[in-house]
Amino acid sequence: MSGGPSISKIDTWSSWESFCCACLHLALKSLLDSKALPESENALNARLHGFLRVAGKKVRPNGPYDRISYECPPQPYGESDDESPRRLKATPDFVWGFVDHRDPDPHRNARELAIECKRLREASRSWNYNESYVEDGINRFIDTQKRYGIGVCSAIMVGYWQSMDATVVLQEINTAAKKHGIPLLRLSKEGWKVSAISQLDHKFNRVFPDSPFQLRHLWIDLRRGYNT
Repeated sequence: MSGGPSISKIDTWSSWESFCCACLHLALKSLLDSKALPESENALNARLHGFLRVAGKKVRPNGPYDRISYECPPQPYGESDDESPRRLKATPDFVWGFVDHRDPDPHRNARELAIECKRLREASRSWNYNESYVEDGINRFIDTQKRYGIGVCSAIMVGYWQSMDATVVLQEINTAAKKHGIPLLRLSKEGWKVSAISQLDHKFNRVFPDSPFQLRHLWIDLRRGYNT
């Protein structure tokens, strides 16, 4: 009877996740400081991708680390394309992975940190951005077809906070989360960070590995850039 993840697997993942988080914070700070911010998600992601590559070199000047993949399907996790066609065609905004050589299973030793990005703002006539953050963002880490973050215990979502008061955004997000049976997001003890990066977290169970799963949310306050 198999138990949970081995201690070595947890330690390896924790180290990799810490590296990616450090890079992401640097990259988001660079995005915050940049001028003439684009509004669209794709344009923001493209700019963030460049900043992430620069940040990787700063955090680990001599490596080693693999390149971050942008709009790239994830690697199989002990499965074939016939077994999970939708998952292997799904494209998280970023996946940053490595091979855990301490794992004896060559079909499951590729670890990938998934980073999904969404805009946070008032709804337009045709699109509700805050509901989409849940339905097309958080839910993809639970959906048995897409299975974002399969095989690991955590991932990150970036919220491009473009307008609205923080408490109203969070209320709309949590209303949508409750509707889908997803645990509510909780703001970190540091509170809201104006013109900076605020962190929120929650954990939930999944029917595929690993579970429970922690999803960290980094909301970057870009409102000032658009107001000017």
